[in-house]
Amino acid sequence: MSSMWRQVVNQVPYNIKHPINTIIKRLQRQSNQARALTPLKRHLRVWGRVLRWSYQLYIQRRKPILIYQMGKVGSRTVEETLNERGYIAIHTHFITGDWLEPYTDPEVWRIVQSKRLERLWVHNAIIKREQPTQFITPVRDPISIIIASFFQHLDIHMGVENAAQNVSVDELLARFESYQRPNITALVTWFEREVQTYLDINVFEHPFDAEQGHGRITQGNCDILLYKLEIPDERKIVALEEFLGITDLSLVHANVGADKAYADLYKSFKKQVRVADDVLDTAYNSTLVRHFYTDAEIARFRAKWQRDS
Repeated sequence: MSSMWRQVVNQVPYNIKHPINTIIKRLQRQSNQARALTPLKRHLRVWGRVLRWSYQLYIQRRKPILIYQMGKVGSRTVEETLNERGYIAIHTHFITGDWLEPYTDPEVWRIVQSKRLERLWVHNAIIKREQPTQFITPVRDPISIIIASFFQHLDIHMGVENAAQNVSVDELLARFESYQRPNITALVTWFEREVQTYLDINVFEHPFDAEQGHGRITQGNCDILLYKLEIPDERKIVALEEFLGITDLSLVHANVGADKAYADLYKSFKKQVRVADDVLDTAYNSTLVRHFYTDAEIARFRAKWQRDS
């Protein structure tokens, strides 16, 4: 942006320029509160985010933080926490996500594609421009992720409206049998498909202290914070404060399965589900899990989901 144009923008009256951003944020909050988004609402939410990000990046000249991770790893909590502190927090699971289509239910894929504009914006405005960027990338036990993802789109997977109220745990367990394999295969290759492809960083070539549970990679224009969702909140806060150079951070928990309408069913399902041995092998012999978790943690994960012999 030229200095002349920046001066013009800065001279726009406060009562005209700033309410635009406020209105966009209000529309987003209202949309986020909706239990189910129609396609139109979903597209409006996407456009609202892209407009807000563009305004903040190109007009306010503020530097974004990209929360770039697999789904169901507490990323919405990080986003809300950073928003509360006034950061531009951009949350995405993929840069393009095209590699995911063969592993994804067609109905879920349509939802993924409804956010394609957001991902294109991230790719063009941040990744391709190679500007110095901070990334926050939590990780989590892969089996916990696929169970949480299964419940995220439960109506689609069960083919029933309000599935949480209309299906039994036994029906869910039967459907999960066919869901678990393709999803675990996609999940454990996320770092190769995403971070290595788009940031040209092989995370597994960098040391990670699995006992401490968090680490940092600085390479080129990228500064990446990695941490395990399973570590205590106090340790997450320490890692985030050091990474951001701030103090007195409090986590704003959001999108937690235990707080949702299906919480009781979710709890019963997790108690009863047993995962196939080949799926456990794919998860816990993967480079991803071996890099981020200790042998003791892996053994506990496996014992938790292991089928009775």
